[in-house]
Amino acid sequence: MKFIKRLLNVFLVLFLVGSISIDSREIVEAHPGNTDAYGCHTCWTNCAKWGLSTGEYHCHGGSSPSSGSSNNNNTYNSSSNSYQQQLLAEQERQRQEELKKQQELLRQQQIQAEKDDGYSKGYNYKLSNPDADKESMEGKSENYIAGYDEGFAKALNELRAKTLDEAKKNAKKDSEILDEPDLTVPEGLIKDYYLSQYEYYFDTYEEDFFKDIKNDARASALIDAYNYLGPFDYSDEIPKKAQKVHSRTYKKYYKSYSDNIENLKSSAREKGKEDGEDFLPYDLSDFDPYEDYAMYKDIVEEYQDGYSYGRNSKIAQYSVFILVLALLVLYIIQKKRKKELAIEKAEDVTTISERSLGEPIESKKIDSAPKNQTSTNKINEDHDKSSMDQEHVSNSNQNSEKLESQLKAENKQQKPKEEDNIKKRIRIKKKFNIEPETKVKHIKFGKGKVTKVEGKYFTVKFSSHKESKFIFPEAFEKGYLELLDNLDHKED
Repeated sequence: MKFIKRLLNVFLVLFLVGSISIDSREIVEAHPGNTDAYGCHTCWTNCAKWGLSTGEYHCHGGSSPSSGSSNNNNTYNSSSNSYQQQLLAEQERQRQEELKKQQELLRQQQIQAEKDDGYSKGYNYKLSNPDADKESMEGKSENYIAGYDEGFAKALNELRAKTLDEAKKNAKKDSEILDEPDLTVPEGLIKDYYLSQYEYYFDTYEEDFFKDIKNDARASALIDAYNYLGPFDYSDEIPKKAQKVHSRTYKKYYKSYSDNIENLKSSAREKGKEDGEDFLPYDLSDFDPYEDYAMYKDIVEEYQDGYSYGRNSKIAQYSVFILVLALLVLYIIQKKRKKELAIEKAEDVTTISERSLGEPIESKKIDSAPKNQTSTNKINEDHDKSSMDQEHVSNSNQNSEKLESQLKAENKQQKPKEEDNIKKRIRIKKKFNIEPETKVKHIKFGKGKVTKVEGKYFTVKFSSHKESKFIFPEAFEKGYLELLDNLDHKED
């Protein structure tokens, strides 16, 4: 039908072109400009096109003006004939060009008509026969074959797309309910292509389906376990094909998550203990992923218990350490005090022994002397001071020797350590012989006199009126002080 319509259109165009060509032959001497009473005028525009000169006066039929001559008439006739010939030639050329255009148009329409016919046949044939190959093209034009191939390919592509969509859709549905693929091919589809795609997507969707089932079972187990909801039976909500897989997976993960609760609680307690021992603030950030579950409360409690335990344990450790340190300091102090008491006791024994031997010591100058000291120990104040010093040194040496013998006899039953201390004290006494009025010399303050003796301490008043307290015998042993009395006796 399309082909017939196109032929009719071609004939109509040819008819119109022919009519125009016939009408154009009747046109004679047509160029712009009005004529005068004699049918003549002067050419001013495109004169060369009409075979005239610019400004040339000429006539178009009828009689010429009275003033005209025979030469003008001849010139006009010759120009008119030349113009008519050029006009006819141009019209013929245009007619031939138009005819060629119409012929080319007609040829293209015929080619397209053949292609359209082949396209329609190829397209409809493939749609009606999805599994068939192309028909025989014997005796068909190239244009028809080209159209047929195009239509056939178009139908093949549409069939493949339709077949793929159907194969994927059916595979998706069947993979969730069937144990085996359904190899029935729907009508209107490419059989081999459908089966290959259906089987491929059936396996793929089935694998994805079971993955989804397992993931669903795992998620359900996690929620139920962490919320203390207990194991559930989800068989009514799961496709029959996947019920066993879902049940097996759910039980497996429910047990795993239930056991993990204890691990999480243990981890929370351990972390709380570490934070408590380090006196850090509460930090449950490691357990934030479990905040939305019921078991999170137990995790917090375990963390707090561990934190309190760790903090109290560390405090107890510090307390024990401080107590041990305090006891050690106390022990050192007591030991030092015992040593001082032993030295003071030795000093007291020495003082008592000296008094018993009648050594002259004035009570007003020695604060440690007993108040009931007998008057027999006083030294005659009227004696000469130099004689008293010599006698004092002699008596001190004699008394020290007697005192050493006496102490050895009296202290045989005492401990060796105490005996050694007494001996050491006696040796120091013999060497330095410190008592009030003893003259000494300090390496910085110069000369002075002992004014008071209190146990192991003694006070010296220097010539600068400065009084200082020293420890006996360290002040002499370390070289801060030296005796002047001994030096004076040596000089005498």
